[in-house]
Amino acid sequence: MKLHTSLKPELIASKQKHREAITEPWLEIDEKGSRIIATNGFSLVVIPCETTPEDHPGRVSGDVLKVARKKAGRDKIASVALNGVAKFNEEETAKRSNVDPGLVIPPWRAVVPNNDPEKVLRVGINAKQLADLAEAMGTDCVALEIVDGKTCIIVRPSASPAAPPSPDAMALIMPCRIH
Repeated sequence: MKLHTSLKPELIASKQKHREAITEPWLEIDEKGSRIIATNGFSLVVIPCETTPEDHPGRVSGDVLKVARKKAGRDKIASVALNGVAKFNEEETAKRSNVDPGLVIPPWRAVVPNNDPEKVLRVGINAKQLADLAEAMGTDCVALEIVDGKTCIIVRPSASPAAPPSPDAMALIMPCRIH
């Protein structure tokens, strides 16, 4: 499997040990292509990747992905053969997953909305700036008020596990260009 070194799907995998079925990303291979998928139950990432006939679908530990990225060096393409084990080169292998192989991989397609493209409003938002605004308002959850995708987006603190220190705070963020 090959994946650009800037891609880190393991960051989205669940950190909750009692949700073992989603604590590691998994490789999915079908007639539509190959992808690495990870979820924590609140967010999901699906990243297309390149595979070879040597690769088999199944879970991939974050540690395996980290080692593959480290071995890529300046190449910027992490490469690891994924069958029964993770194989980095002819001599070096690692355990592919730390999760019970009998656990079912969640049916992720069931939660992907099937939106009418004519009704979808696509808006680009700089994730770093949005995270900075949330931190500046003392919250980890925000509500976005989007009018048309061309004007400022209003960002307000939202209900989260801990109430924000200033629930009436407000911020603005400009949409960014979508390529």
